[in-house]
Amino acid sequence: MNVLRLNGAGGISGDMFLSLVFSLGLEPDRLQACLGAVVPFPFSFVLTPQRRSSVAVKTVTVVGGDRSMTLAEMRECASSEVLSPQVRSLYLDALDLLGEAEARVHGAGEAALHELGTLDTVVDLLGAFIALELLEVSMLSVTDVALGSGVVTMAHGALPNPGPAVAMIFTNSQRIRVTFRPEEFEWTTPTGASLLVALDRAGMVTQELSSFSVASVGYGAGERENPIGPNLLQGLLGSVPVSNVLVREVAVLSVHLDDLSGELLGGLVDEAHNRGALDAWISMVIGKKGRPGYEVTILASTEMEEELVQWLHRRTASPGLRYRREQRSVVDAQMRRSEFEGREIRLKSTIYGEKPEFEDLKAAADALGLSVVELHRRLQVRDLR
Repeated sequence: MNVLRLNGAGGISGDMFLSLVFSLGLEPDRLQACLGAVVPFPFSFVLTPQRRSSVAVKTVTVVGGDRSMTLAEMRECASSEVLSPQVRSLYLDALDLLGEAEARVHGAGEAALHELGTLDTVVDLLGAFIALELLEVSMLSVTDVALGSGVVTMAHGALPNPGPAVAMIFTNSQRIRVTFRPEEFEWTTPTGASLLVALDRAGMVTQELSSFSVASVGYGAGERENPIGPNLLQGLLGSVPVSNVLVREVAVLSVHLDDLSGELLGGLVDEAHNRGALDAWISMVIGKKGRPGYEVTILASTEMEEELVQWLHRRTASPGLRYRREQRSVVDAQMRRSEFEGREIRLKSTIYGEKPEFEDLKAAADALGLSVVELHRRLQVRDLR
């Protein structure tokens, strides 16, 4: 299985990622040919040799990328049958992240990308996801991603750094962590943030990859040079045996409760998930003195263990709880989008098959006047044809 480890200490942007994949050996002409079959307007890549902190790099410029596009036109690019389901799903999710962030930041009723509504954004996002597919990358490991501090000047004027859209996009990620650098510099752009978070939400990002065989090393450079530190995106492309990825160490937290009401217990599972738990559940038990009670169990990554231990103490007011480490088998899963009679349904795909996301299934069933069971059956029949 091919993996790509990204060093986010120098930040990330769309053009930095394209610069990186070209540095790793992907031919620009090959990626341009793939994109040319999808995007509606002509463009070309121009690679310019430069040096950043003595490292030889090539910046990437998208000639013709300043052409304005509406969000609807950008979405339409995903309708091409040339795209794989995975690339289509990742691209649409990244656009959703950008649009929703802009709408929430500006208080707009509809998503609009403003200065990001250009062909350049389409090429950056689609190019990144197609490049990963061409390089046969199944999983990414991402170190802490650099964000700036202070104030940064953008199209809307002087704004807090990191920019509001970047900050908003990262609220949608559980596995990608950020670090704050003291410089008033835009280390990470909205496009860079959205492509990372889209990959994370598709289950393609891990923080638990401890070792792999390195095949090649590349560096992606942004157009702007920071004299304080290089805005370089380092990438190590390699491979791991499938067995190295399937078994991961996790933390298991549990506490017995017999003094909380149903109302106070009811929200625990959802709250745990919202705080980054991998899973959570409540079981009935018989406690001391024969009193009926409940056992709350939380499954967490080792990185989230300490934070969730402290939260569980506070949330339950329990002076003691138990935690241990266990091994967890995880099959590589990816999300793709499907459609049934105009309703979008996300499918979780593994080597063992596909399973629709229940919330999408329920929403589509309600809209179509069907039971969840009947809609699930129809999907299965359709996919067998």
